[in-house]
Amino acid sequence: MILALNAGFYNTKVRTCSTREIHQTRIQLNENGSRTLILGDCYYEIGAGSRDISDKQLSTCHNVCTNYNILKHATSNEVQLITALPMALYLNNQYRDKYRISMYGNHDGIVDGEYKKITVTDCTVFAEGAAAYLPHKAELKNEVVGLLDFGGNTINCMIYEYGNLLKDTISTLDLGMIKLERLIIDELNITKNWNVQDYEIRGIIKSGECKEIVDKCIQSHLKEIQQRLLEKKWNINKLHVFATGGGSNQLEQYLMNSFNRITISSNAIWDNVDGLYLVGREIYGKKTY
Repeated sequence: MILALNAGFYNTKVRTCSTREIHQTRIQLNENGSRTLILGDCYYEIGAGSRDISDKQLSTCHNVCTNYNILKHATSNEVQLITALPMALYLNNQYRDKYRISMYGNHDGIVDGEYKKITVTDCTVFAEGAAAYLPHKAELKNEVVGLLDFGGNTINCMIYEYGNLLKDTISTLDLGMIKLERLIIDELNITKNWNVQDYEIRGIIKSGECKEIVDKCIQSHLKEIQQRLLEKKWNINKLHVFATGGGSNQLEQYLMNSFNRITISSNAIWDNVDGLYLVGREIYGKKTY
């Protein structure tokens, strides 16, 4: 079966022929979580606890979330896996090949109370951002469009010219949503003399509490993104920008006010994993479920 897995630093998304699922890329030791994976003597709760934005190949959090979703969503004993890396890591051939090879072979553990053993027989690694373009290629292929994929740790940036990726325009900005949230937390803690934690910030932003501080931080963050794009020769005043990734949903109104010509994907949080699934169907055959 084909299993598409977009294991981001902020959220992990999975897509098969019959399901799509998302959870935060967090883990903690807990025997009683709603999503659990037992590996050896370790009882992990999935979607709660701490994040890890270190090297994906060395991250326990990333590896546990990846194993959980392979075991949870595989409906046959053998899986053809399609996964993704941020553009900068994807372009590092040595890193990409090592990451791909690490996925092969047997994965086993007790997932949500059920022991499963799944074999990954093949794995394809694709580029985040480029995957997100694929579900929208038909509507975007007749124009020049700059794609911004707002992820947890990074923003993948690239320009398509009438459906063709311009490789010289590819870049990865270290300005993802985790960095923005950290900026807001630091500003609130300094200005208000609070002690806001990572797990509180989304609720504070959503509630509208301290809106002036939050607005100031978001606007500053977007100005930095625009400046970095200008340095990379993007004509942001005229270029049609297509924003995707979960962060674009959270920043929708701010993005609309900051860019002259911008479209926010209506399916932003799922675009990358949906694109990965399309890649899988192309590689492994449309009749493979």
